[in-house]
Amino acid sequence: MRITSLTVEPWTLPLLAPFQIAQRTATSANNVKVELVTEQTTGLGACAPVFYVTGESVDSVVSAISGAAPTFVGLDGSDLPSLLAAAKASCGTQPAALAGLELAIYDLWAKLNGADMKKHFGGSIGSVVTDMTIPIVDAETAERSARDLAARGFDTLKVKVGDPNGLQADLDRIDAVRRASPKARLRIDANQGFTPLGAIDFINRVAASDAPIDFIEQPVVKTDFVGLKTVREQSPYPVFADEACCTPEHARALIDMNAVDGIVVKLMKSGLSGAIEILQICRDSGIKTMMGCMLESGIGIAAALAIGIGYDADLFDLDSHQLLAPVQGLSVPFACRDNLLVWQDGFHGWGTITG
Repeated sequence: MRITSLTVEPWTLPLLAPFQIAQRTATSANNVKVELVTEQTTGLGACAPVFYVTGESVDSVVSAISGAAPTFVGLDGSDLPSLLAAAKASCGTQPAALAGLELAIYDLWAKLNGADMKKHFGGSIGSVVTDMTIPIVDAETAERSARDLAARGFDTLKVKVGDPNGLQADLDRIDAVRRASPKARLRIDANQGFTPLGAIDFINRVAASDAPIDFIEQPVVKTDFVGLKTVREQSPYPVFADEACCTPEHARALIDMNAVDGIVVKLMKSGLSGAIEILQICRDSGIKTMMGCMLESGIGIAAALAIGIGYDADLFDLDSHQLLAPVQGLSVPFACRDNLLVWQDGFHGWGTITG
């Protein structure tokens, strides 16, 4: 069961449509694929580095994991603690790289040991409800998307705001979504798109329309914890941190400041080990959590689903795999049934790619 090689390569995944948020517009998902190889099987990992969140790129991730390769050759693929310790020692300061490597480690271990990853993390429920995201688009496109998603059974929609065309464009998009899907709950994600005063103005305008909003996500720049607290104190809606919380230390600081009502947990900004610790901190503190994602494949979504179920995440925003064109030959341990992500018991690891 000794590891014979660790390989890493860029993995560009086409999007079904351009995806615009306040910080960028993506036309493809720039991922990295990782493989840990033994004579018996191969552990498959992948990650989606996002520079404006963690400062990482495809090149930096490939470099970091390539540099770690000699450390892993010869290690026992079934020795999970030792492999995870080696990953943290080599990539611990680069969370997306760490996530990709940890995913490959867990996948290899699960395949060698016949382990179901949901059960490994202590999960018991078989399915969760996820939202779907409407990016920054014009009101007509947003209305059409919301109508299509409602027909597919999605009753919770995440709406991106922070439009470069201004506040009215954001308000028009929200109104369009409400017209098309009047029964849907909304989650508003600004991706750091406002100043604190701008966020409060936006929130007050939305509140005047009596929109059915669950929370406002990351309204201000990620380093502005005080601004986030200010928005939270004046918002009629709960406020969640996303980009502001990449580490357990961030989570503790935000909670100690009473700056947030909830935290979005993502494997790509914290690694699997960091995400698990953040979930535990939030659970102990009574802070809501939502498992989220970058533009990652079903491999990352499978891991986020298993960990989110196992560590009692309150909400799920695991939709990136549905924004991508189908990945040829990829098999993952969950199925999508309308707005449900359903775990398939008995599947060992996160996924396989054939062809």
